[in-house]
Amino acid sequence: AVFLTEPSYVLPFFSNIFMEKMVGFIKLYFPVFLLGAIFGKVVEMSGIADSIAKTIIELVGEKRTILAIVLMGAILTYSGVSVYVVVFAVYPFAAKLFRQANIPKRLIPGTIVLGAVTFTMDALPGSPQIQNVIPTTFFKTDIYAAPILGIVGAIFVLTLGLLYLESRRKKAKAAGEGYFGFNDGNTEMAASLQVEQKNMPLINNIEITRAQQLIAFIPLILVGVMNKVFTIMIPKWYPSGFDFSAIGMKAFGKVELSA
Repeated sequence: AVFLTEPSYVLPFFSNIFMEKMVGFIKLYFPVFLLGAIFGKVVEMSGIADSIAKTIIELVGEKRTILAIVLMGAILTYSGVSVYVVVFAVYPFAAKLFRQANIPKRLIPGTIVLGAVTFTMDALPGSPQIQNVIPTTFFKTDIYAAPILGIVGAIFVLTLGLLYLESRRKKAKAAGEGYFGFNDGNTEMAASLQVEQKNMPLINNIEITRAQQLIAFIPLILVGVMNKVFTIMIPKWYPSGFDFSAIGMKAFGKVELSA
């Protein structure tokens, strides 16, 4: 917009306004990005994602592939795992289930996005994602604001998204399109996907006990519980903000609690 109206203002606005605001944004919300990425890596490396995937598949069945992937992405996102991490964590399971159900591979991105980047990111109350945290600063609320409106909106988005994806799947099936393309006739694509399959974790071959499946949900539940506890307790502990001078750090001044 600046370039179109007055090109000579581009560099001043970039260096004096945009970069200053960007530094402030990173300063305020970098811990949220960092902890979400770390937690996501822990979930991936510890096998929690595998356990959750197996549990969801057992509950909804492999025939409901799209619903299973959407729920997996939603659970991981709502539990605090960074959206970017969720995309890479869910994709291997989505690829294998879509291949088993012979659903076109082109529907995988939309399925992952529906579960991870829509209703659980900023509609459901209590979501720890950065998109739900940032507005609390401006509206002086917390991440649990407008619970009824958020739940209704989440149900609407989820229902509409699933209906659309299912309609695309049925249309592709009627046209003879599968995971490997139309009528599975693309030999080159089939060969490349076979190589991909060798490097992909197979959910059915993972030995996971019932106890491990239940334990996998504990860290996710703990994030939600502690979010609620700290949302209530921190304003009570520091009703006037946190004063660094009280612990001998006068240079940092006083931090006001915005939410």
